[in-house]
Amino acid sequence: MPKPVSCINIASPKVGSMSFRRAFQSLEHTQQLRCLRIANHKDIVTLLPDRGSLSCIYIMCCQSNVYRHVGMELKLYSATKMSLSKTAESKSYFRIFFRDWRRQVKNSAIMVLSLPFVCCCRVDFLKYHGCDEYMERIVGNCRELEYQTLNGLYEKEDLETSAD
Repeated sequence: MPKPVSCINIASPKVGSMSFRRAFQSLEHTQQLRCLRIANHKDIVTLLPDRGSLSCIYIMCCQSNVYRHVGMELKLYSATKMSLSKTAESKSYFRIFFRDWRRQVKNSAIMVLSLPFVCCCRVDFLKYHGCDEYMERIVGNCRELEYQTLNGLYEKEDLETSAD
């Protein structure tokens, strides 16, 4: 089997626990595995499952069970705006806990603030998860992406890092 094994997934939810993520990152470091996650901004499916937002106690006690993203992320904001980032590595339990807690507070606030819109305005949260929306944004950003390779992206040193 040729190395590295490459995977490009679109609109994927979080896929595994912290131990899965560490094993995945180990394969990335030895150049056996490459992964690019393509996600639309505001696509709720790419944020799931988010057990960490259930409670601070869950984040503290069950950190190893909180699902994580792996690989690199291509975030599509519109048909003309995108960003590339690598998944941050963090070995410190407290740093991971603090980052998850901060995300939990932010997500809870967003959920509370969006509740009136869900009840009154019938907001379609799956709008950003559809094939047409993804295709429009990928095609729109094609010029910037057409000369990129997955191995080339992994070699870039100047990519930002994302927490999840």
